[in-house]
Amino acid sequence: ALDWHLVSELTEPEDLLPRAHAVAASIAARAPIATETAKVNLRAAASMPEEQALVYERDLQTICFATDDAEEGRRAFTEKRTPQFQRR
Repeated sequence: ALDWHLVSELTEPEDLLPRAHAVAASIAARAPIATETAKVNLRAAASMPEEQALVYERDLQTICFATDDAEEGRRAFTEKRTPQFQRR
């Protein structure tokens, strides 16, 4: 599965829960609109032809890039600080 890129990493059974929590914390720290949009995109794209899914993803990205949170993320990156997302 790893060689075929069906999974992104492997872990020992005893490390699974701590690793899952670390991944969840990383996702939760991201801009909420972008995270939610990515989730919507994955669900929708599963039932679309590839070309339509790519157009849908591009449209969602365009919306995300226009949010105040996207600007905050860019500003925080430039200023080397943690972003303060406001869900706008």
